[in-house]
Amino acid sequence: MAFLEFRPRQTLYEFCPVESFRKLIASKVLWCTDLASANDPRELKLGFQHVLDAMKFVRKNEYLGHAGDFLEQLIAEMTTGITRQQFFCACFSLQNDTLPMWREYGDNHGGVAIGFRPTAIISMPGRIQKVRYLNATVPKNFGS
Repeated sequence: MAFLEFRPRQTLYEFCPVESFRKLIASKVLWCTDLASANDPRELKLGFQHVLDAMKFVRKNEYLGHAGDFLEQLIAEMTTGITRQQFFCACFSLQNDTLPMWREYGDNHGGVAIGFRPTAIISMPGRIQKVRYLNATVPKNFGS
């Protein structure tokens, strides 16, 4: 399965408390969060559920009979795979100075914003994805 990876061309910023910055500098390790224990683990499940819903919709409406058996198999394999995997992330911002980021991640305006060169981000192992938030009305109309 191919994923469109984000290739940053500008500095990416991580907002954090001063103590987290000190630990990062001392260890030279960027910590990632287990998405299953994130503040809203539904984010991971919701996206996956939308993909499954779309595949089931296509199976039911466009690939009837044996022609759609491959979709059922793919859905089963994806469902099994997602339950056996762990997903981790580190979040960055394209903006270096934004109040919501300072408030939520920058220790309620008392932390720091660390800038990472694009080459540093690209050289890290892992996949880089750019988040695009859905319009609030999308889930209501999804699959119809």
